[in-house]
Amino acid sequence: MMMTMDWTLVYSINRDGDSVGTFFEKCKPWKYTLLVIKDTNSFIFGGFCSEAWRSSSKFFGTGENFLYTFKNGDNPTAYYWSGENDQLQWANE
Repeated sequence: MMMTMDWTLVYSINRDGDSVGTFFEKCKPWKYTLLVIKDTNSFIFGGFCSEAWRSSSKFFGTGENFLYTFKNGDNPTAYYWSGENDQLQWANE
């Protein structure tokens, strides 16, 4: 059985601007988010975040968080939590 997902573009720097406050506001209703970043060299990377984004002076999130990269159009490489620290998710205005 194949599962399908509906994707929603919640925040785009091109559409919504570069304010972190706007990022927090747009992401507020969503517990889980998938960040997709394409840098100026067309390198694609990002992360899955297990808690809603908020301004914080401390790290938050769970071991469900992970980072990923796409290299040269290959399948993604995922980097999962090692359990060695709690530095999973952080943002500050």
